[in-house]
Amino acid sequence: MKKQHKNVWATPNAHTELYSDDTAKASQQAILNMARSWRKKKETINHAIKAYEEVIDFDCESEEAEEARKELFQIADEWRKDGKMYVANSLFRKLMHLN
Repeated sequence: MKKQHKNVWATPNAHTELYSDDTAKASQQAILNMARSWRKKKETINHAIKAYEEVIDFDCESEEAEEARKELFQIADEWRKDGKMYVANSLFRKLMHLN
């Protein structure tokens, strides 16, 4: 079920909404691009993970959410291969519950 998003920027008398599906999609894609940049550095990997989670939380059925889930799985799998079992397990478990 797709979440309903409240337009927090519109004035009470606004006749048009500032929010649109195009704006939401573009915002999700921008966040994905930032997350990919953050993922490249160890010191910002947690920013990437948080960004991917936000994309999934916004609309768990979107193409962007599926892409974010794949990215998170890749991070967890890389950690697993590097012997970082505890953090890999934590992220894999989180992925099982991200809708």
